[in-house]
Amino acid sequence: MKILVRIIIAILLAIFLVLLCARSVHTEERKGYSELEHFCNGVVDWYLLFDPRAALMEFILAETYDPMDAQLKKSIAEVYLDMGNYSQSLLKAQEAMTYIDDDGELYRIAALAAAGMKNCKLSRKYAQRAYFPTQDEYLQIVWCFVDNEQYSTAISMCRNALKEHPHSSTLWAALGKIYISIGEVERALEPTKKALELNPQDDQAYIQLANIYIKIGKFRDAMKVLDRYVHLFPDDRSVFEQYMERALMFDSLRDARSVVSRFIARFPDGEIEALEGYASAAYVQGNYGEALNTFQHLVEITDTSEPNYLYFIGKCYDELWCPESAAVMYKIAIEKNPSPDLWTDLALVWARMDEPESLLITLKDASSQFPDSAVLWYWGGVALRGVGMWNLATHWFSEALKFNPDDVQTLFSLADTRERAGYRSESIALFEKINQLNPDDPTIQNYLGYILVDDSVRIEYGKQLIQKALTAEPDNPAYIDSYGWAFYREGKIKKALSYLKKAEELFGDDSEILFHLAKVYAALGDIENARKYAIKSIQINPQYVKARYFLQMIAGDSDEKSENR
Repeated sequence: MKILVRIIIAILLAIFLVLLCARSVHTEERKGYSELEHFCNGVVDWYLLFDPRAALMEFILAETYDPMDAQLKKSIAEVYLDMGNYSQSLLKAQEAMTYIDDDGELYRIAALAAAGMKNCKLSRKYAQRAYFPTQDEYLQIVWCFVDNEQYSTAISMCRNALKEHPHSSTLWAALGKIYISIGEVERALEPTKKALELNPQDDQAYIQLANIYIKIGKFRDAMKVLDRYVHLFPDDRSVFEQYMERALMFDSLRDARSVVSRFIARFPDGEIEALEGYASAAYVQGNYGEALNTFQHLVEITDTSEPNYLYFIGKCYDELWCPESAAVMYKIAIEKNPSPDLWTDLALVWARMDEPESLLITLKDASSQFPDSAVLWYWGGVALRGVGMWNLATHWFSEALKFNPDDVQTLFSLADTRERAGYRSESIALFEKINQLNPDDPTIQNYLGYILVDDSVRIEYGKQLIQKALTAEPDNPAYIDSYGWAFYREGKIKKALSYLKKAEELFGDDSEILFHLAKVYAALGDIENARKYAIKSIQINPQYVKARYFLQMIAGDSDEKSENR
């Protein structure tokens, strides 16, 4: 049976070669034997042996016997085109046109050669008389205009071609791609959908449609397209990976888990990478229990204590309010691969656990290993501030500033620390420097303004700063509270009350706002409300010393005015 098939193929090839060689016979007379021999050799080299260079040589030799043979010139032009030598292809095609003027294939060769030379205008001229057996060849001319940023012409050519070939999925997809090239993504949607309607197996059209949906913000539609694609082409690993990545970004965690499971089933060697992506997505979405389980599973299946896995296991424990377990994981990870981030996370855990001794030991070891890490010095200061070690926190923030003296975040933390430590003059000086560096930051304007009015120094300037902050964020309860407190310091008690009540409506669980209301009510002689708000403030923040002291002062209906804040 196999021998019979081979015989049939050989006979068909022989017939094919005879027909091709018959092109060399004129209607009036036969060509010379040598010309025919070279021509047939060229046909064999090109069509049977796939050797265009050898075929070109044979065709050129045949042409020497008959320099006016248009068919030979056309063959030479086509071989040059196949080899990517567009200038020679166009030249030979134009030579052939002097002898024949109604050959659609010849004009096709000339049009494609001109497109290859980026001569779009000439290419379009020849294309109008060309015969294109496939739309892909016609599109080479269209893309010539796209490459030369002549988009309107490319679109016009595509639409004209679609009038003749309305069922060409290739042309519809190309039109959509051109619209994408010029940033008109929404206009690309319908042509791309039409291409898929005509050819549901067009893999590139699926990807193009998915990208369009993503760019216009229709992520769910994009996921449906990609889901359809991976069902049709499950072995396309690259697209499956993109689908999985987007599922982890846009889908619910349960749906993403299903995609991850399908990917692992199809590509078992990608299990580790897929689970890492899923664990990270779970962590980012705040599902710390799922993230913890997945990272722990990764440790089991890799049979290794990868520091990055241990780090995130610690972070998960930290977020799940299991500080002891978090500290254990951080310490193990530090032993394997110490880094400033690991040290600072461990320090912050000790601060949250109110373990100053462990915190100091950790920071001492960390600073000896990474003395040049501004990140470590900054977050070490944050941890020390968290346990009330103001002076030591000041030192750490100051060390961090040595690396970048104008770092606003560090300057802000240092200023806040000095204010909490009772060094308001230093704090004001620092905040004024920060305000110069960031004159449009409402947070800094409010903080500096509040301190100025609270200390009853430059109250008018402080109010101006708070007003700027309120202009930027008119519904910010902290800024409204500061503005109300400014009126209190000016002695405008009723006006202060109206602003503070508004701040309470927006954020009634802030101990500072409630304490300010207690002070205002006391100034109005309403001791009952003053006591009520002072108690509320202490309930929210039992460590609020000023509120406790104030409550003692008004006990027994004492006159609030005798107390200096």
